[in-house]
Amino acid sequence: MNVNGGYDIHINTEEKIIYMDLKGTFPPDLADSFNQNYLSKIRPVDMKDYILKIDCLKLNVILPEELHKPQISVVFYKKSGFKKIQIVVQNPILKGQIERLMLFAGIDNVEFMEHK
Repeated sequence: MNVNGGYDIHINTEEKIIYMDLKGTFPPDLADSFNQNYLSKIRPVDMKDYILKIDCLKLNVILPEELHKPQISVVFYKKSGFKKIQIVVQNPILKGQIERLMLFAGIDNVEFMEHK
């Protein structure tokens, strides 16, 4: 289990895909910087034509007492208005957590994948 959390956000304007790579466990300060970085990177882009592809293969299961932290990020994804959100996840517990977060935010254009 990778305790150190991290992320990478990359925008491919030709393919119209925003790639996110998430790993480990996010402490509160990293979650805050992630949200700020996400907003600054997507601000100049019209999201309605873009796919958000999130790689969660190296992300740890979220502790129940920490589930409120990613809710803010998921609300940002909803407000961004992506054409589609693709989530790469293999861990069934983590997948269930992400499904509940998406449902809570009212996001219904989500596609779950087990491979990149």
